[in-house]
Amino acid sequence: MNRVCIIAPRAGGVITGIETVNRVLAKSLLEMGHAVDIAVPTNPFGFSYLKKLSEDTGCLVSEISGIAEGSLRSLLKDDSIEAGLARQLQPYRVIFISGAWFNYGRIIRAALGRKVIIIPHGLHVNPLEYLDATELNRPNVTYACINWMHMLDANRRGAGARAVMFDLPIPFGPRTVKAAGNYCVAVGTEKRKRLSQVAEVAAALGMECRVYGPEPEPGARAPGLRYMKQVPHEELLETIAGAAFLIHMALVEGRPMAVLEALGLGVRVIIPDAPLYREFVPDGNVFLDPGRPFTEQLAGFAADNGLKPLRAMANRRELHDWAHGKYGDAAFKKQLEEIMGVAA
Repeated sequence: MNRVCIIAPRAGGVITGIETVNRVLAKSLLEMGHAVDIAVPTNPFGFSYLKKLSEDTGCLVSEISGIAEGSLRSLLKDDSIEAGLARQLQPYRVIFISGAWFNYGRIIRAALGRKVIIIPHGLHVNPLEYLDATELNRPNVTYACINWMHMLDANRRGAGARAVMFDLPIPFGPRTVKAAGNYCVAVGTEKRKRLSQVAEVAAALGMECRVYGPEPEPGARAPGLRYMKQVPHEELLETIAGAAFLIHMALVEGRPMAVLEALGLGVRVIIPDAPLYREFVPDGNVFLDPGRPFTEQLAGFAADNGLKPLRAMANRRELHDWAHGKYGDAAFKKQLEEIMGVAA
């Protein structure tokens, strides 16, 4: 048994991918027999979701000083701060850094040779940019790449020997597959979710599209969509499970949790035809060329309720079973065993 610390971002919400991944990560490590604590940076942001995270996982969630999310000051070396951080990390054998905008270098230095496993969550935030060559190549550090863009960047920066591919998990077990309803779902209201393209897809299908998330960012709202309030995660999953499709048109992503969740429910996804999605979404889903009219590419789907087979995996039960075999509980725990060994 190892004593493990997961350093997680403070910010979070009911449909936030980072929070979901950290909840599954903590639960999986506990079920594997490890002792797990969750630490969050001391800063002025809200602490609201962390109580629920503690209740869901059974882990102690506490603040850790010496790390500031998104602060340029935290990039500077400071011996006294790092000594204090080292004392806080001293009880742990393995340290997961799961999230973006941390001072990874400071944590690596303060870890004093303990296993450090970095799991970034965004395509646009790459921790390697904040590490020097010495920090990148310490033998106790593993860079868990959630997409091939991160892996390529690790190799480009000379850290290929410390990098491994890491598949994020579906955060729930196998479920009863529901029949497809006559509506679609989209998750997230940030500008990068490209809601105008989501609206174009929904119009081409002739289906209602329900968008879940907070009030859209300025300039993000698109006409023709039905904007829903934020809902508890379980309620969101039930809605996705009954949808004909999940539409997700973002290109600036790490590994979209909503897409993984839809696959795990047997719901096909409509996504851009981009390497980000090709590397983890199987055939039988709908890959759209952004350069061609969506109406032309989706011709015929509205007529049969969006269930017209495209490629091999059109059956919802088959898609559900494939997803849980590839990204389910057993596969995730096996991956954790391997990556904790790589970090030794």
